[in-house]
Amino acid sequence: IFAAALLLLPGGCKKQRSTKEAFKMEAEMITEKYCPRQIEEGIMFDSTTYSIEENALRYYYTMSAPYNNEEVIKSGRPKFREGLKAQIMSSIDLKKYKDEGVTFHYIYFSADTNKVLLEEVFTENDYVIGKMLEQSKQ
Repeated sequence: IFAAALLLLPGGCKKQRSTKEAFKMEAEMITEKYCPRQIEEGIMFDSTTYSIEENALRYYYTMSAPYNNEEVIKSGRPKFREGLKAQIMSSIDLKKYKDEGVTFHYIYFSADTNKVLLEEVFTENDYVIGKMLEQSKQ
């Protein structure tokens, strides 16, 4: 039994590694093929990366007017965060990442100062528990 378990172990690790490597390659391909891209007036999608070690997908954006303003960011942040969370929870394209418990980071830089204006992080607890709570209300 112990020998059989040892034989199964490397296969499981290889699958996990290849899935994470695929996520990394896909993030690189998206950046190369689709970035930079204007999402809407004032928001530019710059790049995306995937960290195998952290199991984290990061999206980098640059904000210019009218969003390049700390007061605008501060007042709109709760609604903005809920919108991002809803996108993650409902996205079919992100299903494979959610199934692997990926953490999603959204990082928005100022076009003027290059400083981080806004950073939102969503862990598996945010999108799985959030979805369960949403379904229980229905």
